[in-house]
Amino acid sequence: MFMECILHEGGLDISDELQLEMKPYRILIIDDEADFCLLLKNYLARLGHEVDTANTLQDGLNAVQSFSPDIIFLDNHLPDGLGWQQVPFIKKIFPSTHINLMSAYYTHLAHLQNYPDVTFIEKPIALKDITRLLVRD
Repeated sequence: MFMECILHEGGLDISDELQLEMKPYRILIIDDEADFCLLLKNYLARLGHEVDTANTLQDGLNAVQSFSPDIIFLDNHLPDGLGWQQVPFIKKIFPSTHINLMSAYYTHLAHLQNYPDVTFIEKPIALKDITRLLVRD
């Protein structure tokens, strides 16, 4: 399968040693759930990452261009559009940016098969699973 699905059930144990191996990233969170953005932003900032957030797709696309993220956590269902539809646009501007497409509903994303570094994440997701994604990058 071209996309990797990260399961939220059971969580993953991340040792302090793995967290120390993590390099700092510029991370953009695009999600209309403000509480989720704040929680994830604070968690990632505590791990040493530079984090920005946006609550709409349009604000997120503007932030992509101004913030130049290494990693994007992109909600698939936003009030002003679908996240997956913007993957080609983002990858054209920043081909090395890793995109984590998030949704509470599994979506068949065969049309993104040309983007093997796009990861699908099923919500809700444990913070430990987020850390696992960053260690792997």
